[in-house]
Amino acid sequence: MNRIRFFRRQANLTQEELGKTIGTYTMKVHRYETGRIKVPRE
Repeated sequence: MNRIRFFRRQANLTQEELGKTIGTYTMKVHRYETGRIKVPRE
């Protein structure tokens, strides 16, 4: 399981809730979780 998905589920958050928290779109969270795009290292 992807680490982002693992920790999101541990925090009991939906992709939409996580997206709002980090200031991005739900689809981008999905793409991070599936590995379609890499998380920027900021």
